[in-house]
Order: sequence, then C-alpha cells, then structure tokens
Amino acid sequence: KFSPPLQSEVILYFIEKGYSKELGIKAFNYYDVANWKDGKGNQVKNWKQKMQSVWFKEDNKDNKTNNNIYLPSANKKRRQS
Repeated sequence: KFSPPLQSEVILYFIEKGYSKELGIKAFNYYDVANWKDGKGNQVKNWKQKMQSVWFKEDNKDNKTNNNIYLPSANKKRRQS
C-alpha cells in the first residue's frame, strides 16, 4: 500500500539529486493537494519514480548545486558509432 512521503523526505530527495528545495516543495504540494494522484487521476504508487519521470528534467536542475557544469540533455539521442 502506498504511504505518502513527508515534505522533508521529498525535499531531501530533490537536493540529493541536484534539484532545488523550492522545486521539491512545488512537487510535494502538487501531489499532496491531489491526495497523491497524478494528473490523470491515478494513485501514485512509487513517489520517487514519479519525481524522476515528471520532475527530474535537465531544465529543472539547480545550477548552484552542480557548479554550473553543462550536462547534455538525457533526452538527446546519442550518436551510434
């Protein structure tokens, strides 16, 4: 059975992955107000997986925590040799 995380757990997870506290709060509030259902009305089953698939995008990275190092987007296809 799904057990919703605490706001502090979500914030810590975001910071550990290189994202801002503010984005963690925004993500937490988004799901918390909807009783941990996604935009389609489906119950969230794994909150960490949901954060990775929805919120963890290169454009959302907190540049202060990764020293402004450019990281190529994970969505770009790699060249095949």
